Parts: sequence; structure tokens; C-alpha cells
Amino acid sequence: MRPEPHSVEALCDIPITSRGWKGSFRELFDFSLPAIADRRVIVGEMHRILTDRPELIDAWEGFSEDNRSTPAPYLRGNEVGDFDGSYSSVIIHEDRVSACIDFIFRRVVGLKLSERDFA
Repeated sequence: MRPEPHSVEALCDIPITSRGWKGSFRELFDFSLPAIADRRVIVGEMHRILTDRPELIDAWEGFSEDNRSTPAPYLRGNEVGDFDGSYSSVIIHEDRVSACIDFIFRRVVGLKLSERDFA
């Protein structure tokens, strides 16, 4: 069952939803972006969803591994960074949930999170 559009759940579910998605990835990202302005609220809800559904983290890691374009962010375990022939802006997170949230923001929203977004 597809999550409600423009929800944090839809954002977290992108790699699952993409398997049956008929449109472009840009359309999928637009469908999924939550209608919430406060980034900390989104991060908190993402943390809850990804903690409850760790298979989504695995799906995002597979999504990252399948990416063929550069420059692009990548997710590998607790590590997130950007790749454009070489690795840059690499952050080692304390856990896979935080790393996945960072990756989702970099890949889908095009934003890099700061420490205060996790507070």
C-alpha cells in the first residue's frame, strides 16, 4: 500500500515506492516531499519510522549503490558523503538511522543537515 503523498512516511518509503512507480524520479520525489516546514519535525519523524522499519535503511543503501550518476551523495553503513570521482563531505554517523536520514536529505531534498537538525 502506497503511503499518503507529501508525508514523512512517503519520503522514507521512496526506495520501496520506486519499484512500482510509473513516472520519473523527480515526480516521485515531488510526490513524497512532506508538507512540513520545520526540518527538526521531519527528522524526528524520520528517525521514528526508520527505527521501526530498519528494512527501509537497507532499501536506501541499495538505492545508493544502484545510483550511476555523479556527482551524487552515497550511503554506506554509518557513512554518508558525496562522490564525484572522489569522496568528499564524508560524515561517519553514530548509527545507521542518522546516516540514512542524512543521505535522504542530501539525495532527495538536496540539503546537508547540521548537528542541530538532530537535536
